[in-house]
Amino acid sequence: MDFDKIADAYKNICESINLVIAEGVGGVRVPLTIEFDLLDLAIEFDLPIVIIASLNREMMNHLLMTIDCIRAAKLKNAGIVINNYDATTATTTKDAAEQTTNQCSGVNIISTVPYDKAVDIAGMNLGEFILGSLTNCDWAKLAKR
Repeated sequence: MDFDKIADAYKNICESINLVIAEGVGGVRVPLTIEFDLLDLAIEFDLPIVIIASLNREMMNHLLMTIDCIRAAKLKNAGIVINNYDATTATTTKDAAEQTTNQCSGVNIISTVPYDKAVDIAGMNLGEFILGSLTNCDWAKLAKR
């Protein structure tokens, strides 16, 4: 992996666009090499982090540990997006999870993307709910430090 090329490409993009959203690939500690992970990349570019998480009891531990990693790296945690929320199968209510998350971490949930059976990422179909859930976010405000 050529990190100089990645850094140059990122710098060029940032110079020509007002807002850049960089997507991770599974979590802040996903290794890119033996010695360098996504958190290191976020530190290198001083990126604010938006955590994408499922909403269930099992994910709370993972979510809180992710928040701890971001804080330890002294990066801005811009908020949490709950993904694929299905009230009919969720192990906790949306309100209870939001309250617990905020009380335990101080990080706000900025959007909840509902479950949509029509979503087919491979077929490039985002369904009818995803874009609406994410367009209400003030991404420019979240990106500011």
